[in-house]
Amino acid sequence: MSGLFIFFLIIGAVATILYAAGYATGIKQSFTDVEEDKEITEYKDSAYTVTIALAVIASAVIIALVGVNPIFVYAGPILAVVTTFMVGFAFFYERMMRASGNY
Repeated sequence: MSGLFIFFLIIGAVATILYAAGYATGIKQSFTDVEEDKEITEYKDSAYTVTIALAVIASAVIIALVGVNPIFVYAGPILAVVTTFMVGFAFFYERMMRASGNY
């Protein structure tokens, strides 16, 4: 096994564990919200519109760059792992925001 393969394997495992733990936390929180009969009447504007747009643009650029230089083949898996990591982090961030009362 190459060092790069081991690197991707380790960061992929960490991102997967974080995502699974965050997903379980999110499920528990949703059941708690249902039991407490919370109804959301106010919706805050999404602060993630720009971030989502940048992620879509980054994906398109990476796909296009693979045709320019084969080294960019590694950027796709990195982007996928980082996305999984950030989604897992978002579950915990939401829980932290609820606990602090800023949600």
